[in-house]
Amino acid sequence: MRPVIIFIFLFGSNLLISEDISFFVDLERSKLRWTGEKVIGTHWGYVKLKEGVVSLKDNELSSGRFIVDMSSISVEDIKDWRWSEKLEDHLKSSDFFDVENYPEATLSINSVKKSKKKIMVTCELFIKGITQTVEFPVQLNINKTNATAQGRLTIDRTLYDIKYRSGKYFGDLGNKLIYDNFHINFELQTK
Repeated sequence: MRPVIIFIFLFGSNLLISEDISFFVDLERSKLRWTGEKVIGTHWGYVKLKEGVVSLKDNELSSGRFIVDMSSISVEDIKDWRWSEKLEDHLKSSDFFDVENYPEATLSINSVKKSKKKIMVTCELFIKGITQTVEFPVQLNINKTNATAQGRLTIDRTLYDIKYRSGKYFGDLGNKLIYDNFHINFELQTK
């Protein structure tokens, strides 16, 4: 998609062009892959974006907002559909993301710091009615017609009142322990 917003400022006899450009996320081509780990293994799958927009100022990432459709949680590592559906339903239940009451999660970019080789973004992440600050690195490629971003976000689920089989809250779980951190590997493309 072409730039949505362009601002031109005139100062005296000098023409200063400063572009604020917003891109909408291509929901079909973007991917959010989650991974959760427990003592005896790993599960993974996808969750879909409902909408997303990123804004650039002077060809640098300046802000963004993403809404995740929590009802879209899928489990891909279990091939038997009955067991994968059972885990999907459990992840959507009040033991985990309580999708009936909290159908969306949001991520809003607050600030961006750029160093020689990476970009660190600081965001507000809203899950289950709770907002926490998260920071993670992003690889970003920008041209005049679109932007792409890749990275990995690590989330401590207990900060969002997701305590099911957490070692912080329950003892003697043995091989039923589920680790508190889960990961979202993302590949975002704009249109």
